[in-house]
Amino acid sequence: MLKTYPTREYLDLVFSYFGNGEPPPFPHFPHRTTPGLIQVWNAEHVPCNYLQSFENSMDEVHVAFAHQPGGSHAKLAADLPIITAEETDWGVLRFGTRRTGKVRQTLHYAPNLTRVIVPPLAGMDGVGGWSEIYFSFTPVDDENHLWLITSHVEVTGKDAEAYKAKRAEYDRRVAAATPVMDVVRDLWSGKLRFAEVTHPDLAVVQDIAVQAGQGRIEGRQSERLGRSDAGIILWRRILTRELRAIAQGRQAKKWQVPPADITPTLGF
Repeated sequence: MLKTYPTREYLDLVFSYFGNGEPPPFPHFPHRTTPGLIQVWNAEHVPCNYLQSFENSMDEVHVAFAHQPGGSHAKLAADLPIITAEETDWGVLRFGTRRTGKVRQTLHYAPNLTRVIVPPLAGMDGVGGWSEIYFSFTPVDDENHLWLITSHVEVTGKDAEAYKAKRAEYDRRVAAATPVMDVVRDLWSGKLRFAEVTHPDLAVVQDIAVQAGQGRIEGRQSERLGRSDAGIILWRRILTRELRAIAQGRQAKKWQVPPADITPTLGF
């Protein structure tokens, strides 16, 4: 006898509930409803615990360093923000305030999804502009996770056709390129220098090299976090509190479905 599970298609991904009893409300997070295209990027199997990648998405300042080679994130690196964060009913709301007073707002839905506005990947040459993107860091086991990426590109009409043509060209370049994890391993082994990498998925290569390069489960006992790590610090405090409650047999926090009216902002 085969067991079945409830599934739903959402943002061009298939979600399934493997728990007991009735599934929770669906969808479990909202998305942008303005006209545009939904795009699903290549899924990457990342050889480290999912928290290392989820926390990296909370570190806005890392773009000035990890993504400096290649320049796709140059605008983010030009004016490093002051980072603050607050706990919500659905996760963590993070703010990056720049010298102009403008605030970049990023959403981290508990337990594993980041919603943010990002620049086009290097291989898209700016076509389609900045898009709203959903990073789903989905655990496989303690030492591996899948990085699933869905973006909402605000293009319509002729702009949408131009984007689709560029995306098809980009997809061909990705298919012909060395697989992301092979490039990452060449970086780890010293065959490549970080600043020398040229790849259509350059930002993905850079992120995985740094995240999984720490080890599959990085020890944090001697780590010293700073002011720009405010989102990470808050998230770890939440995890510590919740895991302690579970260990002591107390009720853990019941995270809520995020409201649709709280959305990421560009902040420039």
